[in-house]
Amino acid sequence: MGAYAVFLLHNITVQYRRMSTQLLGVPVIAASVLTYITQQKGHKMQSPYPRRTFIAMTIMMVLTFSRASVITYFPHLEMYGGIDANAWFAPWVSDTILGLMVPVMIYLLWRKTGAKVWAGLIVYNALGAFDYSHGLATQWHYPQMTEGSVSAVIYTAIGLGMIFNLIVALMMLRGDVMRHFLRQSD
Repeated sequence: MGAYAVFLLHNITVQYRRMSTQLLGVPVIAASVLTYITQQKGHKMQSPYPRRTFIAMTIMMVLTFSRASVITYFPHLEMYGGIDANAWFAPWVSDTILGLMVPVMIYLLWRKTGAKVWAGLIVYNALGAFDYSHGLATQWHYPQMTEGSVSAVIYTAIGLGMIFNLIVALMMLRGDVMRHFLRQSD
């Protein structure tokens, strides 16, 4: 069991290094975007409680931004001469699109109000969770074969992303968050 744990830890480290080189600077960019959005004038929250909720939702949404990095995985598909099953094409396309939408969704979360924005954020996170569940099903039936891929790491990453999107979608249904988005303009 100890040898497997060392093997798993090594492969997690390899996966992290590969992702960090692809996403170099993402934490810095995310922090600067969050700082910029929260320091803008003219859009104050009435209570500190939604602010804390918004910070938690922002952190969870930023953690799903890494899904955009799968755009670099397309050469690994069989149709392009790689070793991963073509069944990964649809999950990777939607991951790329949803990942690139994260900054827009965070901007809407912090800077806009209204029923359409509120519903859009719920739909985005629900679709994101569904996309992650699609990725789990694809991993179950067609495990990724790319060098350095470890099923346990992939299942964990996909599962956490799905949980984050579900939590954010459910947090949007909190009373204070709903009041923030659905308040009548004076």
